[in-house]
Amino acid sequence: MARKVKAINPEQKYCSPRQAARTLGVSEYLIYAGANDNRIPHRKIGKRILIPMSWIEAEDAQ
Repeated sequence: MARKVKAINPEQKYCSPRQAARTLGVSEYLIYAGANDNRIPHRKIGKRILIPMSWIEAEDAQ
C-alpha cells in the first residue's frame, strides 16, 4: 500500500524527504543519499531530516 504524502504548504520553510522527492520527481532514496553526502542542504532534528523549501524551489526551476 502506498503511503500518503501530505501536501506542501507554500508558507512552510522545510519539508520532508518524501515531499521533496515527490515535488522533484525523484526517489526518496536519492534525497536521503544526497542529504547524507551533504549534496542536499538539510537540517537534522533528532533522526528527522528536513529539506529547505528554498533549495527545492531552486532545483525545481532548473
